[in-house]
Amino acid sequence: MEPELEKYAVPQKSWDELRWMLRFLRDYKHQVELEEFRAPSLRDSSRKTIELCDTLQQGDTLPPEVVSQVVHSAREVERTTCLCALRQAEAEAIAMDHQVRAFRDYVMEGARPKEPRAVVPFWDLVSQAMDNLREFAHSKGVDFRPRNEAWGVRVEVSERDVLRALANILHNAVKYSWSRERGQLPWVTIRAYAQETRVAVELENWGVPIPKDELEMDLIFQIGYRGRLSSDRGRLGTGIGLTDARNTARAHGGDVTVRSRPARRDESFDTTTAPYITTVTLWLPVHP
Repeated sequence: MEPELEKYAVPQKSWDELRWMLRFLRDYKHQVELEEFRAPSLRDSSRKTIELCDTLQQGDTLPPEVVSQVVHSAREVERTTCLCALRQAEAEAIAMDHQVRAFRDYVMEGARPKEPRAVVPFWDLVSQAMDNLREFAHSKGVDFRPRNEAWGVRVEVSERDVLRALANILHNAVKYSWSRERGQLPWVTIRAYAQETRVAVELENWGVPIPKDELEMDLIFQIGYRGRLSSDRGRLGTGIGLTDARNTARAHGGDVTVRSRPARRDESFDTTTAPYITTVTLWLPVHP
């Protein structure tokens, strides 16, 4: 044992661990790149620090108030990170709220009476889907950037089913979005436009890639299928959102299509760690 360590009567292993934690705390944002993992990592480090301080031999050369201050600071970090964990749990509960409701409607679709179709403005449905998911988007720190180029366009639909289809697509766009620049909130672009006899809404986000083979083989539209990159950062899902959205659109004479490409032009489609721009388009026939 080094003379300094003998002087303070602290085992070398404890000093080594404390030094490592000090380096970690000074640079934790670079040590833990994914924001979702930072709070749990800080919580674990603070608890380990408290445990180590409890084992230190407090004598004249190691003032009790020093150890007490370290423990107090560590407990504050622990308390704050626990609050962060609660906030994250709240966000996940909000995320699951839509998924459970959508899953229930999907399962019960054949059992409940068919809702008569109504003629409604297309943008009203898109706006309602945004309103329904605004709290979820806020919990994820994602902005909506809507653009309506389909003023006055109407569709004849089962409002409940089409609204669920739009919400499924928008929910995915929010859930799989990454921040484009440090300190900048991610966003989803929502653009509605008309083309001759049909009207469409494009929902575009910047984030989790969809591999090329999953698109070419239509795997993402298979019931219960979740893409191999969909669990990025622990994201949850049911694997029915896109299936339900496409089935609903086709039942109304429309369709749902998906494109996903690397966000940077110099990246190849083989890249699965770089961000992709994913565009999901739902279109329906225009009511005369």
